[in-house]
Amino acid sequence: MKTHIMRGPFLWEEVHANGKRVQKVAPDADTKEDAVLALQREVAQVFTGENGFEQNTRDMGFRNFSQVYLQDYAMIDKKSWQTDEYRLSKLIDFFKDIELREITPSMIRKFRASILKDGIAESTTNREMALLKKMFSLAIDEGYLEHDPVKKIKMYSEHDSIRDRVLLREEEPSFYAE
Repeated sequence: MKTHIMRGPFLWEEVHANGKRVQKVAPDADTKEDAVLALQREVAQVFTGENGFEQNTRDMGFRNFSQVYLQDYAMIDKKSWQTDEYRLSKLIDFFKDIELREITPSMIRKFRASILKDGIAESTTNREMALLKKMFSLAIDEGYLEHDPVKKIKMYSEHDSIRDRVLLREEEPSFYAE
């Protein structure tokens, strides 16, 4: 829902997710500031579940949310969405339909341990954790979660995966020229 204060201090317009526009008047407002306060009170009531509106926080399973993430975010905003799709398949196999709210840092550590046991490199598990972190961040933004369980998971150091490379004699002049 997008909200804009319109002309005059007593009128605001809401644009709901379905595209419907609703204009509302703050009858008790004498100034623009009063109208803004009335709008803020109404928005607060929506998010606390008063006024007959459903709260913005809602339950969703990991499998369903992974599809929301993929279709509504990754496919739209990322060129590498196929990589996310591949990584999601492993995550879905592990977390299945567990509610997002029920996923704990301990469960995430167990997932990471399971893929390490399968021979996956620590740097690759960091990519999995980065994907989970982005997903949970989006879930918080969308009102499915209040906190990020990945936040308590430390990434592995990738200093071991840095490779030393020896320059060939022919490459030395161009290296020093830069």
